[in-house]
Amino acid sequence: MGLIGKDDAEQIRKELEGALQGDVKLTLVGPSALAPPARDLTPQIRQLLEEVAALSPKLAFEYLDLPTPEQREALGLAPDEAGPLTLLSGAARGRVRYLGAPAGHEFPNLVNGIIDVSRGESGLSPASREALARISRPVHIKVFFTPT
Repeated sequence: MGLIGKDDAEQIRKELEGALQGDVKLTLVGPSALAPPARDLTPQIRQLLEEVAALSPKLAFEYLDLPTPEQREALGLAPDEAGPLTLLSGAARGRVRYLGAPAGHEFPNLVNGIIDVSRGESGLSPASREALARISRPVHIKVFFTPT
């Protein structure tokens, strides 16, 4: 049985069909070195991402349980960074990352993130873009939240 219901899958399929511009890869990095509960979540996250990827020919899914050093570097992962970690990547520079399960109240953010990555858009205002353009060195931004 799927995690995404038939009616929900059809609604998401229609939303993606009208919104996706470019291809997006959904990469799940497994928590191989971690103990439960992180390891216990990985099969459900994998199934969820596989179901989402099946909703559009512009989406591809990849699972890396034990990424090689080369794969880690290509994905921009720190040597000690572990999952479950979902990366959304497309033709545009940068990636969107989800640590943990992009499910429940976070699922719409996953779908919106996929759409944004496919368009190469961030939703930033022109003033924010100007301010960011003045940054002269690489910056790693982390956003933390607690669902309520």
